[in-house]
Amino acid sequence: MRNRRVLIVTGFVVVTAAVVLAIGPRRVADAYSSWASSLQESADEVPAAAYEPSRAVPGAEGILFVVTDESGAGVAFSIVTTATGGPGVLTVVPASLYDLLPGYGIFPLSDAMAFEGEDLALVSASNALGVRLDGAVAVSTTDLSTVLDDGVVVDLPNPLVAETEEGDLVRVAAEGELARSGEVLAALFVEAGDGDQLALLQRQAAAWEGVVRYLTANATVADRLVQRADGDTALLVGILAAIASSELEITVVPVDAVGSGEDEGFETAEDEVASFVARRLPHLALYDGPRPRAEILNGNGRLQTTRSAAEVLVRSGYRVVRTDNAENFDFDTTIVIAQGRENADAAGRAVTALGTGELRLELRAPSGIIDVSIIVGKDVPAGEG
Repeated sequence: MRNRRVLIVTGFVVVTAAVVLAIGPRRVADAYSSWASSLQESADEVPAAAYEPSRAVPGAEGILFVVTDESGAGVAFSIVTTATGGPGVLTVVPASLYDLLPGYGIFPLSDAMAFEGEDLALVSASNALGVRLDGAVAVSTTDLSTVLDDGVVVDLPNPLVAETEEGDLVRVAAEGELARSGEVLAALFVEAGDGDQLALLQRQAAAWEGVVRYLTANATVADRLVQRADGDTALLVGILAAIASSELEITVVPVDAVGSGEDEGFETAEDEVASFVARRLPHLALYDGPRPRAEILNGNGRLQTTRSAAEVLVRSGYRVVRTDNAENFDFDTTIVIAQGRENADAAGRAVTALGTGELRLELRAPSGIIDVSIIVGKDVPAGEG
């Protein structure tokens, strides 16, 4: 997948999961059933109260599962989660999701793997969605196709048609429920073919479902795969084992389609994401209610200062929307500014989370976009929260 570093235009329509409806060519809905017949639709029937309070659910775990290409770039992302008494949930996240990569700026999620690897991908996905992730695992398409070469059943909603070097169109994978070779499986995660990012996302969702169902049914194969993977592999094995004895729901995070052509991608729809997490992943929600929006500015000149502070705040339930440099690097003490009296509590909790900071209140011209501004001083060294 191409890395895209472009300014995103306004979203066209809301995408709420992974099935194209007749009401609009780019509209996607949460039903998912017209092109993935095995969807478990019981999520809305499970009372949310069964998962509350969200951060105290026995056995609730979530992991970011990443597929990388030969260059190491992330080409496919999913969140696999389980909780005692509830179904397993596989949530597909677009690799072309444009959001803040803390410490770097607005880039597609795929770039997180190139910048730092699965750790940055984890905090970026957690920040974008507001969910707790306990670890991350990355596996290459080469290793995925080698280990799963005996054929994973994937029910494709649309065929994968690619263009050859000579300009001819070749069908790489037919639509429908078929056993796929390792080579075809890898292509489903990587190749956009002659379609758009939405068609690719649909095929990736189908491929993720086939892979996870196969791994949960074949523990020895899962063990072989994690031996080739990087990250919290023991956690992934445990979650797959838990899912093997429960139902599995497949869904796609709500996003807005943005851009066109080579600049095509997705953005999170903030209100839709909050509703989605409350409905589908309440056991992993980082915060009850709208997350306070925070900006983090580097006021000490040390590398990775905003990155490390952002990770602490994301885990504490904040939505970090900006990381940048302060007006200078001469701040000895971290400054935490509440943008308006109504955000004083959120600013105070940020001081507690960081373990340091001088609390201030902006009343004359508070930001209407940011709730809490943080200028990280020399009392927070790089790499420490």
